[in-house]
Amino acid sequence: MRTIGSENIADYAARLLAATAEHPLDRLVQCEFRLPFLDVTARFSDLSFAQICRNGLARRGTVDSRAKASIEISVMSSTSGLGFEPAIWQEPSFSPVNFDRIITGRQLRGYYHHEHRFWQFYDPASRRGIQAMMAPDRYPPWESSGPLRAFLHWAYDDLGMRLAHAATLGCAGRGVLLAGSGGSGKSGTTLAGIAHGLQSVGDDYVLLDRGPTRYAHAIFSRMKQDVAGLKRVSVDVAQLRHSKPNWQHKIEFDPREIRQDAFTDRMEIVGILLPKIAHRSRTAIEPARPVDAMLALAPSGLFQMPGCAASGVRFFSDLARRTPVFHLNLSENPAEIAGAVHRFLDKQEMSCAG
Repeated sequence: MRTIGSENIADYAARLLAATAEHPLDRLVQCEFRLPFLDVTARFSDLSFAQICRNGLARRGTVDSRAKASIEISVMSSTSGLGFEPAIWQEPSFSPVNFDRIITGRQLRGYYHHEHRFWQFYDPASRRGIQAMMAPDRYPPWESSGPLRAFLHWAYDDLGMRLAHAATLGCAGRGVLLAGSGGSGKSGTTLAGIAHGLQSVGDDYVLLDRGPTRYAHAIFSRMKQDVAGLKRVSVDVAQLRHSKPNWQHKIEFDPREIRQDAFTDRMEIVGILLPKIAHRSRTAIEPARPVDAMLALAPSGLFQMPGCAASGVRFFSDLARRTPVFHLNLSENPAEIAGAVHRFLDKQEMSCAG
């Protein structure tokens, strides 16, 4: 059983990445995922994690006009018998900051989850990555709704794009980014919207591209909400395909189970709304400052994503300066909340037309 520490972690990463070129391909399950601006070839030692990716990654309905990059990811568990038993961290403590500094010094990216002995390494030069895990069902709990998230984060960062911890709502191709800490009402607002005629590209992590016109793109196909939130919009939990609560006591579901056209591939972002559960009689949308958007987007967007922090600060700062920002003080009526967002979008459209 291999043990590693600060002095040899970069060498361990390099050895794992080099070993990906020597896989016996006939023993692996290969899947192709067509994501916005990125083609992903993933090879799995176990079918079960391949199915998690098939279920969790968004199925793209439109074709992107811009050129695509491509990456290759190998997902290997020690139960496969292919010699990929994850190493154990031998030092008394583990510092993500120090780990990132060492890995970045070798021009690599990496992540480690000690409880599950779960390693992810990525080489931007070769665009190859390796995920080494103890067993197909031993992974951080958030991987089920956002599989391969770290690899996508690293690959998109190289393309000047960003995975944002935010939700979206819109219609007719235009929408808003909903940003805030956990419990602020992002997912509940998104659910209220899709239950009353609006669309979304995601309620947890979405891809933001860079350009004169800012778009949010769907990357993951699952949304999450607790049972009480689903009941508020009259969703029968028993009718959902997966009705067992996850680690956050939330149900993970495909939004198209609620309304067939609830999910869309992308939308132009015309504003940032910062939701707050305010128990108002009517939802109020009031001007906010760019710094408020920065404080809502950056902490979770940076701390939940390994590495690339400096580029993330620049990205979110630019986004907050260039996009109108508003507080969204919520009522308790899902239909009224959806109507308020819809009226906001109509107002923004008239403002642009004028």
